[in-house]
Amino acid sequence: LKDVKVRQALQQSLDVSAIRRALGGSKTPLDLPFVRGQLKDDATLPKAATMNVKNANDLLDQAGWKREGTTRKKDGQPLTLSVITTKNAQYQKVVDGMKKDWESLGVKLQVTIVDTSDPTQDFTQNILQPRAYDVLVYELSIGADPDVYAFWHSSQVGQRGLNLSVYTSGVADDALTSARARSEPELRDIKYKAFARQWLNE
Repeated sequence: LKDVKVRQALQQSLDVSAIRRALGGSKTPLDLPFVRGQLKDDATLPKAATMNVKNANDLLDQAGWKREGTTRKKDGQPLTLSVITTKNAQYQKVVDGMKKDWESLGVKLQVTIVDTSDPTQDFTQNILQPRAYDVLVYELSIGADPDVYAFWHSSQVGQRGLNLSVYTSGVADDALTSARARSEPELRDIKYKAFARQWLNE
């Protein structure tokens, strides 16, 4: 997942509309690192890439993950992702959609569902803090303020932080730090938009 082409392939192979329909589809789509409408004129920001399975396959080929039968391999190793979620009917629907789309792309998924009501399964200590996953299906609580420093700044990658994707980018860090230091909404918006563009590129 350190390869941007692999990340882009995974994104572009997902039928997000089908997953949203399975969930009921009534919620506001989240295609940015914050909710659309929180920044003025956020319609000027680029849209996340739409589903394009052919392009997704091409990207994996370019990244060196060649299809061998139903599986993609590189240097003899299968392209395998560890997917973790908690026991929740909605999350299960998301995982089912991801599994269907990604396995058709030649990606193997190892899915683990953690029952957080089971005291022997400490989800925070055993999964979240050590970032013991490749893909996490979980939730973030985004407030009215578009300050998402806690979720995306590299200083929050550690065990106690909330950067659960382990995302690191000097450009994003600078924009997030500058944005939260500004009191003027217009200047904050400029910085948050700079962060969002970098996030979308990566």
